[in-house]
Amino acid sequence: MKIKKIFLLTAIFIMSFFIADSAYCEDWLYFIESGDGDRHYIDLDSIMRSPEGIVSVKRKVESKDSSKLDYLISEFEMDCNKVRIRKMSQKANGPDGFITSTMSKGEWHAVNPEGIDELLYELACSLKKKRNKQ
Repeated sequence: MKIKKIFLLTAIFIMSFFIADSAYCEDWLYFIESGDGDRHYIDLDSIMRSPEGIVSVKRKVESKDSSKLDYLISEFEMDCNKVRIRKMSQKANGPDGFITSTMSKGEWHAVNPEGIDELLYELACSLKKKRNKQ
């Protein structure tokens, strides 16, 4: 009887981690591989649109050279009306799983034509799956 209770409590404890973790799920969509082989994704669940036409989105870059960088996650805001973009935050994770660098809110700048910024801008501003910022 005691073993069953311990097993049941252990199972509930382990399941609580899976349930809690599922609340933080991300829906990464691959959208391009850069010239140096890095793979770029956007998190569809992170897309938020304000009434003023500002779209926020997370981008993940998986490095081809994983000996230096495992992946980079950046949060961007894009002004779909004024064709500009700014980085809100950035976190780089090294191959050992530790955060190697961070960056905070940047300034607005024009979207770089023919660059990855332009692809990110066009994709995020044109997606049908939109959520309003509250």
